[in-house]
Amino acid sequence: MLSWLLLPTALALTPEDAQAILQIEAQRLPPLALSEFVESEDAETRARAARALGRLRTVAATAPLEDLAADEDPLVRAEAAFALGQTEGSGAFLLERLGEERDPVVRARLCEALGKQGEAEAIDALVRQLAEKPPGLRAPLVAPHAAVALGRMAMRQVEGASGDVAQRALVRQLTRSDRRTRQDAAFALARMARPDPAPDVRQAILRRARRDADPHVRAFLVRAAGALDDPEQALHAFLDEAAGDAAVGVRVAAARAASRQGWLGVSALLDDLDPGVRREAIAAVGALEGLPHDELLRPRLEAGSTLDAAEDARLAGSTALTEGAAALTALHEAGVLGELEPWLAADRPTPVRAAAAGLVDEPGRLVELAREDAEAPVRTAAAYAWSEHEAADLAHAVALLESFDDMVAAVAAEWLLEHPSAEAEGPLLRALLEADEPDLLRFGAEALVPLYEGRRPLVSDPGPEALAVARRAAASDERGAHLAGLALLEVLEEEAPPTAHRVLSVPLDEVEHLRLARVETARGVFTVRLFPDEAPLTVWNFASLAREGYFDGLRVHRVVPDFVMQDGDPRGDGMGGPGWSIPDEINPLPYRTGTVGMALAGPDTGGSQWFVTLSPQPHLDGGYTVFGEIIDGLHVVRAVQPGDRIDRVSIEGAWDRPPREAPSTEAGEGEGEGDRNGAGEGESEGSEAGGSGA
Repeated sequence: MLSWLLLPTALALTPEDAQAILQIEAQRLPPLALSEFVESEDAETRARAARALGRLRTVAATAPLEDLAADEDPLVRAEAAFALGQTEGSGAFLLERLGEERDPVVRARLCEALGKQGEAEAIDALVRQLAEKPPGLRAPLVAPHAAVALGRMAMRQVEGASGDVAQRALVRQLTRSDRRTRQDAAFALARMARPDPAPDVRQAILRRARRDADPHVRAFLVRAAGALDDPEQALHAFLDEAAGDAAVGVRVAAARAASRQGWLGVSALLDDLDPGVRREAIAAVGALEGLPHDELLRPRLEAGSTLDAAEDARLAGSTALTEGAAALTALHEAGVLGELEPWLAADRPTPVRAAAAGLVDEPGRLVELAREDAEAPVRTAAAYAWSEHEAADLAHAVALLESFDDMVAAVAAEWLLEHPSAEAEGPLLRALLEADEPDLLRFGAEALVPLYEGRRPLVSDPGPEALAVARRAAASDERGAHLAGLALLEVLEEEAPPTAHRVLSVPLDEVEHLRLARVETARGVFTVRLFPDEAPLTVWNFASLAREGYFDGLRVHRVVPDFVMQDGDPRGDGMGGPGWSIPDEINPLPYRTGTVGMALAGPDTGGSQWFVTLSPQPHLDGGYTVFGEIIDGLHVVRAVQPGDRIDRVSIEGAWDRPPREAPSTEAGEGEGEGDRNGAGEGESEGSEAGGSGA
């Protein structure tokens, strides 16, 4: 099991109570609905209720969680601490509890929660937890969580989180014998990314990056080193060493450091044995001056851009295709690509054409590609490039709203949310009255709200079409669209219907038998151990889709080297899904190498996209539902390339009832955000700007 804490992963409460709590949290009912279980005499029932309260993500759960955090049973206190990490405004209470708590498991959870909710006053307390000395030969329980908490606070830009005191305390953890503590301390130092640390901290980072026996520690520390100021180019020799490291993650980190450090030696990684390292090196070469860009990159572009349509289909997932697309972007970055139009020709492979579309700088041409191209990835790339163009205007948005591709229209609707105009009302309503795509309903309904709200609305007399759209969105099985519909109904001063987004009716006595998933690819087979005890809704949804053959034949649309492999999008461009969403089931299992999680575009927006982490990713802990882990074939996962097809996903386990139950009609509360599903948007190892995840 992934969890390294000494907590049971299946809470032994009665089946009836477990089923009732699941339905309450799945429907996102108010915390009051859990009162019976919060007040139960059984500790495991109270602990399960605490986890459910955290999944509600509402400040209304704060009071009962604070009571549970002082429970006599440490299991209950640990679950309450974890749940408070999901609850806004809990930082001060968590810090107070940390000062009083003596159980190391509970303190570890309090530290984890402070990383998400704590402010500057918590830093000293977390630093003190790093000094934990467990008895005998036991591995530290609290120190790793305190280290990750400091890293997460640095990511949230909490004042002082990246200061000398915190960094020196983390550097001391690098000498521990416990590998997990060293990994998490190195992660925190990488996330702090200070260009000017104290000299002793700088020296320690470089020394341990060379010497540590664990490849993940070395990779994190090379990333930290890549952020250092280096006017004398003293780090170039260090990066030369990292480029020869046996671990792929270290070489990836070195390639990513190249452009900031001006390290021309990255060109040697263009011939690395690992395709992910090569892609990172291609991007770095394009961003560096002083290299023969055309000589180094043009052959890779030509090798990946001359395949005809039949070859493209046959060689989907070929490293030549992905490197060709990366080389095109890099040559454009270097200013030596030349005209883009030849790379947009219909006989070019889709990855290359999509990369070219994203680089077009003429909004009219982008609109044309987004409306007319035959390939979804090209349309998507063009639509997003248009939405970010300073010359994008209302006429373009209206044209995109009329696209046959609802996802392209959704991009236009999202743009209109930031650029409200009374003239957009009619085109929006026409698009939404016919829309089946949840994203279009969501962004369209959201874009209508500013037209009708306020004392002086842009549109003073909404017609019946607006009400019809609001009701249509509110009835959606996808939570983002559902919430947008409710918001629009409120602005229209209409009563909301007593329905919510789709909630799976999951019988726990059946889902508990779903234990393994077998994923077949052209590169081999890998096996996922499922966690129905931790995430029954998610496992049931995944297994149901697999049973229907939903995943069979889909292309892997996202691979970020040393970060994640992601699948489950029927469009192949990162924007597709099943047409509904399921509630999150955030749990304490950490994201280590081979963890399987659910991709999101905000709270409660999971559908069909799932990902596997290729290395430890502590910043994802407690943010995305963990529902499995790779137990066999991790080498296959690491070999998968963008564009590879998933031949088949089969589930070991059986159930009697049909795979998709009718959605519940219970009302729920909550709030979604983000624009597309993804793992760690804005936080990925591949790019701090993130990537289109879904």
